[in-house]
Amino acid sequence: MPQRHFIALQGGRHLHHDPFMPDLIPDSGTIRSMPTTGRSSEPTTWGGWLPRTTDRVVIPAGSTVLVDRDFHVHRVKIEFGGTLKVLEDRNVILAFETLQSIEGDVQIGSIDPAIRHEVIILDVSFELDEDPGQYGHGILCVGGNSVVKGAPKTTWSWLSDAPLAGQDYLDLAQAPAGWRRGDKIVIPDTRQLRRNQDYFSAPEWEEHYVDRVVDRRVYLQGPLLYNHHAGRDIKSSKVYYPFVENLTRNTVIRSEGSKVPGHTFCTDRCYVHWGNVLIQDMGRTTIGPLDDTEFDEEGTPTHVGGNQKARYPVHLHHLSGPRPGQPTPEGYQFVVRGLAIDGSPKWAGSIHDASYGLFTQNVSYKCDGAHWVVEAGNETENLFLENACMVGYGHLDTGDRGADQFDFGHGGDGWWIAGLGNRFEGNVCANARAEAYDFYTFLGVGASFPQRLPSFPGAETHVDGEYTLGPIRQKIPVLSFRDNVGFACGFGTVYWMVHNDAHWLQEGTILWHCQHASMDSRYQSGVYLKDCEIIANDSLRGEESNVASGFSAAAGCELHFEDCRIIGFVIGMLTTSNENITVEGGTLFNTTDVGLYPSRNTHPVRHEFHCELLGETKIAKWGFISGPHDAPDTIYGGVSHPSTDIFALEQTFVRSNTGTLQIFYHHQHPDYVVDSRISPDPGKTNAQLFAERGICLSGELATCATEMGGYHGYVCSVT
Repeated sequence: MPQRHFIALQGGRHLHHDPFMPDLIPDSGTIRSMPTTGRSSEPTTWGGWLPRTTDRVVIPAGSTVLVDRDFHVHRVKIEFGGTLKVLEDRNVILAFETLQSIEGDVQIGSIDPAIRHEVIILDVSFELDEDPGQYGHGILCVGGNSVVKGAPKTTWSWLSDAPLAGQDYLDLAQAPAGWRRGDKIVIPDTRQLRRNQDYFSAPEWEEHYVDRVVDRRVYLQGPLLYNHHAGRDIKSSKVYYPFVENLTRNTVIRSEGSKVPGHTFCTDRCYVHWGNVLIQDMGRTTIGPLDDTEFDEEGTPTHVGGNQKARYPVHLHHLSGPRPGQPTPEGYQFVVRGLAIDGSPKWAGSIHDASYGLFTQNVSYKCDGAHWVVEAGNETENLFLENACMVGYGHLDTGDRGADQFDFGHGGDGWWIAGLGNRFEGNVCANARAEAYDFYTFLGVGASFPQRLPSFPGAETHVDGEYTLGPIRQKIPVLSFRDNVGFACGFGTVYWMVHNDAHWLQEGTILWHCQHASMDSRYQSGVYLKDCEIIANDSLRGEESNVASGFSAAAGCELHFEDCRIIGFVIGMLTTSNENITVEGGTLFNTTDVGLYPSRNTHPVRHEFHCELLGETKIAKWGFISGPHDAPDTIYGGVSHPSTDIFALEQTFVRSNTGTLQIFYHHQHPDYVVDSRISPDPGKTNAQLFAERGICLSGELATCATEMGGYHGYVCSVT
């Protein structure tokens, strides 16, 4: 086995997070460029001869190589103080197995749309004796600068109408900039599927190519095959149109083939500024079980893995960016703008221990597992602004598989977010098999430990004095979640174990045509929802087994809705456990507006509704029996759970300008005999248990036995 060298940074530093990342081009057996500025096509730049396709080249300190024609080599290394710059005024193809920049300067791309720069990651076998961790086959930037750019253009746009089958044009909400004949565009499937259907067995998203653009109208090179209907609020005139993505860029990074796909990896103090680039068929990590190479303390491999994590199309990994006080062009530690990710076997991109960055106007298409992942939990102050993703493959077996190895995000999500302390504004997701936005905080290494949060831009979270010890992941507040949209997904937004001490505001969320539930809240508290729109395809309301709820909650939630609309569902809000829910303003217009089951935990639960309830059934309280204090029907399934207290207080109030009503379960009738399986004194009624022990089912005796149209339960006036 040849001797392997690991990366050493300036000042004797080593990568703390990847101690066994190899230096893939040691000095022996390489061609070094001269310490001056020279063109890649000139032999003098390389000491008198030109590199061949099998050569490994090094660009050392003081050397700037200007790539002026196609450049095909085995590997490229840029050392501290070295520069690789592709000339912007000519078409160039760069082909290599690996480009490794160790505190060097990489400049690729042109803002001239007529110029094409293409980077090809060669499809050759791994040299495992040199690289057992399989870091190579891609672009690796450790420190330094990484600037990759293309011509600015409109990356995605809302449509101003719902396009129909046979139509050979799309009407956009605004005239697109930079769209040219031959551009590849994609349009999402907008159907709300039944529960037993699958978007991926017979998809109706479409790929087309631009013929010409006339103002806001984009003519296609062929007709649409499917209808792409809008979401419609049946109570008002509101209509929600789909969007279109443009996947063509004049600067391209792609894999040559599928045997060993490439990836990108930016870390340490690298300044990343990527804009308007197509990243095509990249990424090597798959949604299958992870299988990492393992090393001993000396860096000798003890097991060579077959599915390494962290090999994604875009990976910002332990990226602190420029040092504090060092200016950046836009005031962010990194900028990722206008990328098009076309295809990935796991994620489009991961932001891992990277903070104070801007991630905007990016689009992604056909990514497995998830599109965008905020991975570790300590990421903070990043702005994810106006990004779009479409078609999230995956599998729904999303259990705690290998949680300690960060083996998650494989269900088919748009956004998989473990790092809550960031800003998400104006993003959109369609056709994700699982969730459009999944806040998931309790899996992975360190989930239950206080997070090391960077104290300032450019701070390194492994350096004493540069981080603050924050709360655990679950209690880090989301800084902003505003005006995000999800449609035609399995779920809209899902919250897992979000327990913020201070409420965070989710404002202006629009979710429509979601297959299972538009909002799903599990084991969380502290979310304040304002001005949200949750819309179903009303034509499916008669198929109760096939249409889910607008909002569902389970196990320990606390939510506040203000001026939200939940329209067109069989059940608008379904709560199955012990959620404290307050609804102020807004409208519910569904077959059943609110469906409630008895509390399962020990603390008091209170529901308050002060809004328009327009459904056929306004409030339904489904309890232990089907009718007023008759024989038991079904004991609630969770009564045997150790945290269950079916005698805990649970109250539901409906407030209006004419007064307040309290809704009781039928099983709260004083004469209801508590089932022997759950009663401490079998055969006793609620009234007897309350008189003798101070307990009764759901914690309070019904104050009346009044039935009222539009309610399932007893409806009693509150004086």
